[in-house]
Amino acid sequence: MGKSPDVTTNILPEQQSSQRILVVDDDPSVVSVLREYLIQHNYDVIEAGTGKDALLSVDKYHPDLILLDIGIPEINGLDVCRTLKQDENTQTIPIMIITVHSSRTEKIEGLSAGADDFISKPIDLDEMLPRIKAHIKMKTLHDSCLQQYKETEKLKDRNSFLTRIMIHDLKNPLTGIYGYLQIIKHGLESAKSTKQLDFVSRAMAGCEELNAVMSNLLDLIKLMDNKLQIDTERFKLSELIEKCINKEYVPDNVFLNITNLLANDEISVSSDEQLLARIIRGLTHYAIRTSNHRLPINIKIGMSDSCAKIIISADGLNIPETYKNILQNWNTSELSKQDASVDPGFTLAFCTLASKAINCKFTIENIQGNRQFELSIPVESQV
Repeated sequence: MGKSPDVTTNILPEQQSSQRILVVDDDPSVVSVLREYLIQHNYDVIEAGTGKDALLSVDKYHPDLILLDIGIPEINGLDVCRTLKQDENTQTIPIMIITVHSSRTEKIEGLSAGADDFISKPIDLDEMLPRIKAHIKMKTLHDSCLQQYKETEKLKDRNSFLTRIMIHDLKNPLTGIYGYLQIIKHGLESAKSTKQLDFVSRAMAGCEELNAVMSNLLDLIKLMDNKLQIDTERFKLSELIEKCINKEYVPDNVFLNITNLLANDEISVSSDEQLLARIIRGLTHYAIRTSNHRLPINIKIGMSDSCAKIIISADGLNIPETYKNILQNWNTSELSKQDASVDPGFTLAFCTLASKAINCKFTIENIQGNRQFELSIPVESQV
């Protein structure tokens, strides 16, 4: 072994955008040959003679490829390779191990350490060059994909942030409108103006529904990012259904037909009660809107396979075929092709992701040609 050289760089100012190769070898004659050849082919060359210097050079110069001799002093080549491949900041740098004998044992050890390729001494430069080009090209493509992914994530975060701001800003005037409607309603109640009172009640219900939609949109963003806090508690299912229906705004010409097939009204479940209530109300709203207010909206509660089951159906319930994709991957590209007069998929997207978050199975079934929603909630115990 020759004397270990210090770290040397061969980077011309006019070529600072060139691809960089780190040559790690303690034999000056090998380094000299590689340096001259690589510079002739427009590569910037960084040289290191020890394992320690190699790690420092990687951290400082960020090479595009490393030619690494196994038998270097201080830290051997295999340990250098292993260290770089275990670091997420350097693991994508291609490493070509330089061996003397290219034995089967050395190759196995190199592959175990994370090496990408091998070249044997004496080095065949003409064979080495295309392999270097191939590895650098692969790294360039990987880096490009990674950069695009990071930019996409930044854009998604920014869009989520802007959406949250927009919704919060919309909620403020909506709260004000609702407050004024309450004042008007109080005056109409005193004057016993039935017709006007009905109009105001409908407007207030519309405000409540808009508020619920905006809250669901905020939570949908959190659900898609797995950031929604789930508050699990134990509660009676029959009481939850009663609360949901009492809070549900139902037009005058819509009748809710509720069938409770639970053998025991004391059946309890453990879940996020508020989130489950929003799912049930959202699906009921969807059924009312898309069935063109046909009568009735059917809500059936029962037991099946140790699960409480809630079934929501209506004559003419409109669920386009492409909505099945929502249950798999929230397919907005397909939903964008649907008629805007039909629910754009937001309700089903929220209910799908929210159900998964609380371990509740949500499916869209086709029973004798009629579509229906089914929610299956694991039953904990009887109280």
